Amino acid sequence: KFVFIGAWMSNPYIAFGAGALVEIVAYCVVHLVLDRWGRKLTFCAFVFTFGIVAYLVVPVQMLMEKNSLAQENLMFIINVVLKFLAAGSYAIIYIYANELFPTQCRNSCMGLCSMIARFGAIIGTLSNDLLARIWIHFPVVFFGTTSLLAVAFATLCPETANKPLPQTIEDIDRIGLSWPCWKPKSSKHVEANGSSYNDEHISLKHAENNGSKGIEDPVS
Repeated sequence: KFVFIGAWMSNPYIAFGAGALVEIVAYCVVHLVLDRWGRKLTFCAFVFTFGIVAYLVVPVQMLMEKNSLAQENLMFIINVVLKFLAAGSYAIIYIYANELFPTQCRNSCMGLCSMIARFGAIIGTLSNDLLARIWIHFPVVFFGTTSLLAVAFATLCPETANKPLPQTIEDIDRIGLSWPCWKPKSSKHVEANGSSYNDEHISLKHAENNGSKGIEDPVS
């Protein structure tokens, strides 16, 4: 089995097809776990694992025998895993980012993020060559480090799964930032029909009913 995997790397058509297949599998896995684990946890898990696996490239290339069958097989497996994690995280971020921005400026914010991402792709392509001149393993270490930094910043963002979308900037101020191990407690309120809502849901509900005014919850 692993002998065939090593042979796949020398065939660009099979390698391209394998990459496309891995990407389809990643989208299916994301579809299955996104609503169960939430946007934040799923994204952080994919990106954090990507950073750790990227670091594994360095010992594999430095400590194992060059161009050996074992090294080629292991590098192929690492490449497949990285492709899976990159495709999955890319699919999640567009959903997660859309739900973080308020309706008032969601399109503009997503367009800005997409533009910055294009700059990141350009810089990443150039840095892959420039950093390799300094140290051959510098690019993969750089990409792994930036992935871990992305996870650190993502932990500041609130979870958006199964929650009403923010309508105004005032709603974003009410939701605020969240930390991975700490989350402020919100008091619950019971309506006449017996259904309960916390402060966050009530404030967003009032914002939806009152348009862009974003009226504060009278109970809080």
